[in-house]
Amino acid sequence: INAEYGRSSNSLRAMSDILVDAPAPDAAAASSGAADAADAAAASDSRTDLELYLHSVLERVPGLRAVYVCDRDGVTLLKALAANDKSDSDDEDVSLAAAFAVSADQVSKVHLRRVKSLATFFSQKLVVHINVLPLVVALVAEPDSNAGLLMALAGDFTNALESLRDSVEQLEEK
Repeated sequence: INAEYGRSSNSLRAMSDILVDAPAPDAAAASSGAADAADAAAASDSRTDLELYLHSVLERVPGLRAVYVCDRDGVTLLKALAANDKSDSDDEDVSLAAAFAVSADQVSKVHLRRVKSLATFFSQKLVVHINVLPLVVALVAEPDSNAGLLMALAGDFTNALESLRDSVEQLEEK
């Protein structure tokens, strides 16, 4: 893959576009034709569009084990786990998401600009946090996964989570 796409950030974006070609929930509703068949299949599924989107990302990104969408306090709003994932690290990953949100906020206060993402490497896993304030997306992957590819998904998650982000912002204003 590196020979075909090079190593620039544009190449990571191209890889992201190829691997995660599932449309965000709003884009899926706008498409027709094949979408009607997908809608019929999804109608029997009780999961929300966002949950279906998170599961489609899990299926398309190699090595990805789990996706958590949390608020800045670490409360899990959405999660998707790979079918073969046997890890019991839900509490650890959520507490890391809360710590990331606090750290990102402090960094921005000292004028070092907004933190977009952070990769943390452990012996058993790779955790990438993506800042979609007031939300934090935590991607838990195999330790040898491509961190750059996971970080390149930030724009996709920002678009897909727009309505949820707006709802959380409204709740925080009250």
